[in-house]
Amino acid sequence: MLFFSVGISGSKVTFFRFPNLVETIAHELAHCLLSDFNLEWAESHDDERHGKLTQDILKWLWEFTEVKMLDKIVKEAEEKIMKEKTLKDKEN
Repeated sequence: MLFFSVGISGSKVTFFRFPNLVETIAHELAHCLLSDFNLEWAESHDDERHGKLTQDILKWLWEFTEVKMLDKIVKEAEEKIMKEKTLKDKEN
């Protein structure tokens, strides 16, 4: 499908969709912002600062009209593709 990718790690299958992209952007922005204050902070994932900042950025990103619109567009496109796939499967 065009709008998500699948990652297989061992026996675990994970789906990467638009909300995952927004979360990844927030995560990486947190690293960038933390490194502006202290390079050692940027490397940490266990640090309370990293988690809190990532969540704050994520919340902020989802407030953008453009992000909400993209999410809606992607969901509609995915639904259309799934309906078409279902119809095609029924024909076969």
